[in-house]
Amino acid sequence: LVCVVVINDPSGAAYYGGLVSAPVFGRVVGGALRLMDIPPDNELLLADARSRAEEEEAAAEAVGEPTPP
Repeated sequence: LVCVVVINDPSGAAYYGGLVSAPVFGRVVGGALRLMDIPPDNELLLADARSRAEEEEAAAEAVGEPTPP
């Protein structure tokens, strides 16, 4: 599977390749892999879930909300 994302003349403050084309690449390739019945890598999903949990915990602490144990 090969995928190339080319965006001509991106606008806005964020115009670097990783900021503009990476989300498009992720959605396109993610959809293609699902259509090909290729399961996601569990280690990456676990790391992503941990990262999200840490972000939510930090946001809750910043607001002063109690966090679950």
